[in-house]
Amino acid sequence: MDFGIYKKSETFKLKKKIIIIGGSSLLSLSLVFFLKKKYNLYLACNTKKPKIPKVKSFFINFIKKDLKKIFEKIDPDIVIICSAITNIEVCEKDKKKAKEVNFYLPKLITDICKIYKFNLIFISTDQVYKDNPKSSDEKSKILGVNYYSKTKILAEKYINKNVKNSLILRTNFFGYGPTYRKSFSDSIIYSAQQKKKQEYFVDNMFSSIYMPYFAKLLIKLIEQNIFGIYNLSSTNFISKYKFAIKIFEKFSLNKKYLIKGFLKKRKDLVNRPFNMNINNLKLMQKLNMKIPTIEKQIEKMRKDHKSKYFLFLKGIKLEKK
Repeated sequence: MDFGIYKKSETFKLKKKIIIIGGSSLLSLSLVFFLKKKYNLYLACNTKKPKIPKVKSFFINFIKKDLKKIFEKIDPDIVIICSAITNIEVCEKDKKKAKEVNFYLPKLITDICKIYKFNLIFISTDQVYKDNPKSSDEKSKILGVNYYSKTKILAEKYINKNVKNSLILRTNFFGYGPTYRKSFSDSIIYSAQQKKKQEYFVDNMFSSIYMPYFAKLLIKLIEQNIFGIYNLSSTNFISKYKFAIKIFEKFSLNKKYLIKGFLKKRKDLVNRPFNMNINNLKLMQKLNMKIPTIEKQIEKMRKDHKSKYFLFLKGIKLEKK
């Protein structure tokens, strides 16, 4: 397989090479849109791969032998781990699979990055924190309240211990996804358009960030060669119910399909934090910039409807293994 490796004799300036593990994931494809002009991208996929012009995607078995061979062939500057089982209920039902994907795979990649000294970026979650009445910063106590968060904490600790040139991003994101993978905001819009009533929690807070902002901040972190653990979020927090209201208003959806719910009453759901508000002050100070509020980001999302970014994501075709 040709991975487009340049010869050492070539004198023109080379772009940095980035391998994204989990190349067909929701976040990966948003990152691709913003990173593809600046970097040479390689999307490592397990069961399905996206077809994107000028971006190399390939199938790979996520085992040591195959990964090591690919890493040696491509010789990346950066490896980004976007692969994960994020469905909390699925993780609780199939703990073996959850641990394989969310911990053992990052562990394997970490070991390879340690050997070859590749920079490593790991996408973690806001769910690693213990419930906090106000907000959690990077020094706040971490506590896995469900199996999903426990696997992410295991991966974080292993990466942080073994790769000094690593960047761990604790985050939650929203925005447009491809047709085969809806984001939280996509699901809100889709349910209302399909005239389906949906419950959103008043007592479940988060500080989610719009994926294009995520991508632009990530580029700044890469360009400034920043490592460590950072919260990547909006500057404020909001309940998922109020978030849904904002989406309904901006996209002119009928609010009769919007139902107020309470997480504390849903005994059928796996435990999850009530307050996932994370503080991004450390990141803003490091980059010397301010991240917009969730409300402003939702406005940007509405403006981006039918933009090149929107059409790129909705137009992605998949090839199955």
